Amino acid sequence: MTELKNILYKVTLNAVVGSTSIAINEIHFDSRNVSNNDVFVAIKGTISNGHNYIDTAIQQGAIAIVCEKIPEIGRASCRERV
Repeated sequence: MTELKNILYKVTLNAVVGSTSIAINEIHFDSRNVSNNDVFVAIKGTISNGHNYIDTAIQQGAIAIVCEKIPEIGRASCRERV
């Protein structure tokens, strides 16, 4: 396992909600492949918008979400957890 902060090192971030000092297993761009302690990266594509699958990724065990726009429910959840 590695920490999220080590993966995001040198990445330009607009905002961080919660801690990046968390251990993660894998990074996925497809919510169907997410399991416990994985990171889900939500990308807005030409056919599908990954942001629509954030809830699914969380239900499947995602410990962190990397996205362009933080959903309002995500902001509340992160504040409650940290």
